[in-house]
Amino acid sequence: MEKSAGPGGTTRDRIVSAAVAELVERGLGAFTTPRVAARAGLAQGTLFRHFPTKRGLLVAAVEEAINSTVRDYVEVLFTHLSSEQKRGDRELVEVVIGILWDAYRDERVLAAYEVRSAARTDSQLAEALAPVLAAIDVGSGDFFALTMPETFRLSGRDMRAVTRVVVNALQGRAFTRTSFPDPEADAVLLTGLADFVMSMMNPGPGHINNPSIPSKPQNRRK
Repeated sequence: MEKSAGPGGTTRDRIVSAAVAELVERGLGAFTTPRVAARAGLAQGTLFRHFPTKRGLLVAAVEEAINSTVRDYVEVLFTHLSSEQKRGDRELVEVVIGILWDAYRDERVLAAYEVRSAARTDSQLAEALAPVLAAIDVGSGDFFALTMPETFRLSGRDMRAVTRVVVNALQGRAFTRTSFPDPEADAVLLTGLADFVMSMMNPGPGHINNPSIPSKPQNRRK
């Protein structure tokens, strides 16, 4: 077992925490291993013993950025759910969507997606990041599905479809708003997603679940 390197945890923990802080504050363009080592209060040689490549350090930083964000916002969610306040279905849906929205706008997540964008031209980085980024998509989906009102009854396939729409919309807007901020568009998106979820929860006349999936033809008597 690795010995603790002081109040900041193990040496590896200190390096990864410093890497996350560098990504958040300076961005990927200014990210260097000497700066990470200096921020962690370690010699660069010590950093390289734990992370021989910059790519490996970036992957570890992305994973920690995502995991720490998830931990923080799960705590926020359970604080809401454990309160004595009674919420209607619509309010609960809005709370969950709002917490996911805050999580995707968190600087740590935005820094992680900056690294993901860079992986477009780095196949090795893309391959290393794939399981890490897949985990946040799955985690977000579980987070959303498990906190929906008890009255929200959808099949597993339909629930995954609804979750995918919500998660993808929030992710996309959170990332694009860094270049094109528009509070009004943000508000419209959040309201629209809540409307969408409620319509799936309480389908009106003529509603068709999963319209993209053809229904099985029924045998007709001649």
